[in-house]
Amino acid sequence: MTAASAERTPGLGAAFQNLFVSNLATNLGDGVLRTAAPLLAVRITTDPLQISLISALALLPWLFFAIPSGILIDRIDRRVALRIANGVRVVLAVGLVLLFATGNLTIWWLYAAVFIDGACETIYDGAIRAMMPSVVARDRLPAANGRIEGGELVLANFVAAPLTSLVFAVAVLIP
Repeated sequence: MTAASAERTPGLGAAFQNLFVSNLATNLGDGVLRTAAPLLAVRITTDPLQISLISALALLPWLFFAIPSGILIDRIDRRVALRIANGVRVVLAVGLVLLFATGNLTIWWLYAAVFIDGACETIYDGAIRAMMPSVVARDRLPAANGRIEGGELVLANFVAAPLTSLVFAVAVLIP
């Protein structure tokens, strides 16, 4: 590649790469939770209605919090919004693991965790998209947004679900 062709096809930059990798990790976590929550619910209850509420509660925050999250993101530092949203999500994940490990996980704890995680997801997803214009040049926004969306779809839907299912299958074999 010559210097002239490199100037015509600039990369997205180190700031975007950092944001992209962070987003990949977050979306892997999203996919793991979306797969693990119903599997955990099956271990807690056999009621199909209670199990199906997990999926509804995962998406319900988008109905209630998408617009307020956008307002919040426009009013505070987006990096702070990302940190707080993911910090809460990490605490939720650790809490779920501890509740499950101690045998104290109930369907209501699982409902609360899934709903709160979904609310934090509205903040995180809005903030990361709102940061793009400040991270990459205007002419590179389509490429940056495409990578963010593509990474999200691949990790949350095609990597996390099989990975989580495999972990659950192996866990059953462990005495």
